[in-house]
Amino acid sequence: MDLKREFSWSYSRYRCFDFCRTAYHLRYTASWGGWDKFSDENARLVYTLKNLRSIKTWLSQVFRETVKKVFIESKGGNADFNAVNLKKSALRRLKNDWHDAVASEWKNDPRKLNLVELYYGKEDPERIFNSSVNRIFDNITCFSQSALFEEISKLPYHGITDEKNPVSFFLDGLKIWLSPDFIFSDKRGLNLINFCCETGIDGDDWPYLSGIGVLYACDKFKLPEDKINARTVFTGEPAEGCLSVYSYANTSELRNTINESALDMLEFENNSISFSRPEADSKCMGCEFRRICLE
Repeated sequence: MDLKREFSWSYSRYRCFDFCRTAYHLRYTASWGGWDKFSDENARLVYTLKNLRSIKTWLSQVFRETVKKVFIESKGGNADFNAVNLKKSALRRLKNDWHDAVASEWKNDPRKLNLVELYYGKEDPERIFNSSVNRIFDNITCFSQSALFEEISKLPYHGITDEKNPVSFFLDGLKIWLSPDFIFSDKRGLNLINFCCETGIDGDDWPYLSGIGVLYACDKFKLPEDKINARTVFTGEPAEGCLSVYSYANTSELRNTINESALDMLEFENNSISFSRPEADSKCMGCEFRRICLE
């Protein structure tokens, strides 16, 4: 049976659309079917570029997944939830991912790590790996010295909602995707935790991601918004501490943004058959699709 392309909304899709319509067309339209080795050569190339990840994105994913993995292992009695075990688990993950990346395993399995910085060959591989280990360890050290670390370590396993990311829900009939890090209940209500270990509080994304989490929790757990505690957790340098921010984008405005942008995306996709690539500009230098646009 042929796979059917389904339209859905995510914050990353919205950001891509807002950043560059060319990149959006390549990522969500031109790449379709590129996983098939018998597909069009151009579709395979676009699909390869679509799966590129930056070092920042990779490290953020490793940190977030490591914290949850070691927490679950600790509740099963397999490992204590402490900084040493977090670092050991993160290092194993980094080494496994790195082996796949430098061996170009992504050529056979696009789910394997393929870094922008390696693909375009402008960074020293050894320096990238050593720097990545240091960055992960710094974030773990910072997190392990925080009050949130103590709070999470005391949670019973049955107290968390252990869902595999990404998760989805429907908003006004539109399917929405997101990836919350920790969801747990206590006497204060439902708690949502999103880690931002590679971005600062001055970034634009975190209020929206946290707000989308609130919309998801309202829908899934049938709770009013005032019973949901949404925290974005920033893990900077150890000396700066681990900062938790209880704030998020206004959900009514966010709902409007989602619905309006979805209509714009669908209109663009429906007219993409006549799509023509605009002239490249400075922002293209940091885009994963620059091989197509600049070469």
